[in-house]
Amino acid sequence: VHFYGEVRAHPNSQGKIHFDWVHTELVMAMAYDMPVPGYANGVVNTFENNWPADIKTDQPWIGETAYGDWYYAPGFVYDAGALVRHMMECVARDGAFCINIAMRPDGSLDDGSLKLLADFGDWMKINGEAIYATRAREGTLWSEGDHIRYTRTNPSTKSARRFIYAILTQWPGREIALTNVRPREGSRVTLLGSPAPIPWAFDAARGTTFTIPESLQQPSNRPCDHAWTLRIEPA
Repeated sequence: VHFYGEVRAHPNSQGKIHFDWVHTELVMAMAYDMPVPGYANGVVNTFENNWPADIKTDQPWIGETAYGDWYYAPGFVYDAGALVRHMMECVARDGAFCINIAMRPDGSLDDGSLKLLADFGDWMKINGEAIYATRAREGTLWSEGDHIRYTRTNPSTKSARRFIYAILTQWPGREIALTNVRPREGSRVTLLGSPAPIPWAFDAARGTTFTIPESLQQPSNRPCDHAWTLRIEPA
């Protein structure tokens, strides 16, 4: 493909303005959003509007998406919850997340985009601990069903405490049983953003059952919208 250079405008033989792309360099290129087998040389790979089928730790990668589209157009449907869920699919698989918010021609953001970013920021203020500097769990432990995704404290940090984060993209009701995690005996489980402890009990057949306090069943009493995070100190 041609790269670099500049665009020059001049009238053609019919008097119409014609544009030429000049002083370019011909470079070899590959589709930046297509994973290449064996392409593990330290280069960051990207996945546009999707993510790997499983965790991917052989090289850094980014799951990226455009909200509405890569360019501005009126009529986009704004949904911060969709961004949170897309981000979780990437982060739980050990990737980073990138979102394009299209600007209007004058460089400004419309009201819907501003509200979207504010809502997304509110969610991150509560749950960022489960996102920033975390890592995927080993093997198949990054997910459980359709509505539960896991992250964990980065094992390379110097923190004395290690946590697993169970992000619930659907409100669990009054209790939820997780088979992929067991808290440390006597440890305190919390829902990020809420001071109330989450009672739990482990059973070898069922896994760990977490009881969600009655006070949180009312949506207005929950610490955030869209998805909720259990912070668990593993056994």
